[in-house]
Order: sequence, then structure tokens, then C-alpha cells
Amino acid sequence: MSLPTPLEDQLRSRLDRATHEVPGLGDLDDAVTRGRRRRAVRAAATVTSAVAGVAVVATGVALALGAGQRPVPRAAVPAAAPAAPAAATSDHVPGSDVDETMAAVVADHVARAGTATSVYPSDWTRSNPLPVARFASATEWQAHYRVGSGEDLTVLMSQRPTDAPAGAAVCDDSGRVVDGRGARIRLGDIGPGGSVVVVPGGAAQGESPCVARTLPGGVLVLVHGGARTTATFWRTSDATVVTVSSTLTTTAAGDRQVTDAELEGVATDPRLAFAHTSDPPAWPAANGPGWPAGL
Repeated sequence: MSLPTPLEDQLRSRLDRATHEVPGLGDLDDAVTRGRRRRAVRAAATVTSAVAGVAVVATGVALALGAGQRPVPRAAVPAAAPAAPAAATSDHVPGSDVDETMAAVVADHVARAGTATSVYPSDWTRSNPLPVARFASATEWQAHYRVGSGEDLTVLMSQRPTDAPAGAAVCDDSGRVVDGRGARIRLGDIGPGGSVVVVPGGAAQGESPCVARTLPGGVLVLVHGGARTTATFWRTSDATVVTVSSTLTTTAAGDRQVTDAELEGVATDPRLAFAHTSDPPAWPAANGPGWPAGL
């Protein structure tokens, strides 16, 4: 018999897939650096050509005039003004305003959100973006931010799958146990003989790793799990779930820049909405439960 898996762990798995490097979407800083490098090469080539052209003109003038003749002065031609750099844009998905809305919501709630590395539509069968032209078929939207060298911020909003199995109630610990050190692990992580196979991020003794609050329109769940803190709003008013996660990569927990309140502010912002597709793909069994029981 398989033991129940808390829905928060399923969301953690989906976020793990979402935060992997997305094929075809380069880092914004790298793109800027490459652009500057290409502009520098073009500028150098232009200067070299200009210098060579001046030398050829000067030589031609000297040969044509001959000795003892003075050149006729010519009006100076003003140098062309340098081309203005292309304006930066936050339109990651042309034709849709969902990406701009996600960026605006993060900017309004998170004081130090860092740099947006990618914003894109996707669906629950993949961890990479949908083609831009198919954004209307998206079952979810994702936004990824590099807050600093040791922290990432991820925003994922998804429509409710109608063919997915129901999960346990929010913050249901029936599938977890607590060891002597206060680390919370899943029963399914315990192998034969009591050996622990996997130890997910745990909470310190006495700390509540999961807190749920009923709000107008849904239920807000805040989960502290080791390097990751996640705020999830199960929005029953329009069958949408918004999950906002801060993940530490190299930074110590005390240096986390995105606060719990900021995560909750993004998750509960009513502007985070999109037109749900009426013909979504089948819910993959590997995704686990799709919606908590009782909601």
C-alpha cells in the first residue's frame, strides 16, 4: 500500500522541475554581456575602416595635386551621431500581457526582487516554455528571478486540473514523522529496517513548517522547508493556484532577502490571473495530486 504524500511535497517537486535551467532561455546578464561584446566588436571595425579610408583619401589628394600645389579646403562633414542603444523591454511574451502583469506584481511586493531571468507560459506536462505563439494554450505561467548570487525567486500560477487525483488536506502531516532532531521526513523515505533514504529540508525542533490561513477567495499556505520557503494560495474563487518560492542556493538562511510577507503578498495578489484553456492536456500521473482535499 502506498502511503499518502503531502501535497506540499508535490508542489515542491513541481517547483524543482520549474527551477531547472530552461532550454532556449539564456540568462539575462549573459545576454546583456554578449550584446555589449558584439557592439564593441562592431564599433572597433567601424573605427578601423574609417582610419583606413582617411589614409587612402589623403594619399590620393597628394598624388593629384602634385608638388607645389595647395589643396582647396573643403567643408568638414560632421561625424554621424552614434546609434542609440535598443531600449530594454519587459515584454517576454509578445501578444500577451500576463508576463508584464507578473513582473509588475513582483515589483510591487518584493523590495529586492533582483533580475528577471525568464517569464513564460507552460503546461503541466513540461518543464520548458510553450512556443510563444501558443501562449493561449498554457495551463500555467512561470516567472524566475535571480535575487542575488545565493537566492532565487520563482512564481508559478496554474489552473486547477479537473482530471487529477485529490491530495491530502493542506498542511496534512499524516504522511510525515519527526525524528529525534526535529527533522520532518516522509514515511515513504524510510527504507526497510528503519534506514532513512531521503531527508528533505526539515524544520528545527518546535518550529511549525506549515501554516494555513483561510482568506477571502481561498486558502493561503506558508511552508518553511530547509533552503526553500513557499507561499501557496489555493484560490478557490477562480480555480487557480499561485505558488511563490524563495530558494537559497549558497546563502545562509539568515541572509534570505525575500521575506515571508513578500511571498504572501505576491501569492495573494488578485492580478495574478490568466485565461484558463478549455482544452488542457491530460494531467500526468507523475505530478501526483492536483488539488487539496476539502477545497
